[in-house]
Amino acid sequence: MRKVLAKFLTWLIYAIDPPATALAFVFFDGATFHKVKHMATQIIDSGSTVLLAHCVSAAGNPVNVLPAWTSSDPSVVTVTPAADGMSATVAAVGKLGAATITISAGILSATDEVTVVAGAPAVLSITEAAVGSAS
Repeated sequence: MRKVLAKFLTWLIYAIDPPATALAFVFFDGATFHKVKHMATQIIDSGSTVLLAHCVSAAGNPVNVLPAWTSSDPSVVTVTPAADGMSATVAAVGKLGAATITISAGILSATDEVTVVAGAPAVLSITEAAVGSAS
């Protein structure tokens, strides 16, 4: 009973305030490939986010898989999978730009276009402008 209650409370907390962006797989129903959700995430240059992988069968039932996570440009964002593989931390490296995070398992895959943008100003300085010399 406690496990059921704990799962329900976890679901309720995530439903009210999701801690991460859901990243879903494409599934094949025997005739058509269906993309569950298109992702487009934006993080600041010193930030990170957690992505969750959801893999379901054509009937909508959860499937246990260990997906592979990759970043198309590790100089923009790195991806570090959790031990169970069903979530990963995506962290900005410092360079502004975009990269594609891909999760794949067998022939199925899903992508998240991650854009790294500049954060709030951290340093403000004054410099002397060079002026022409007097004649």
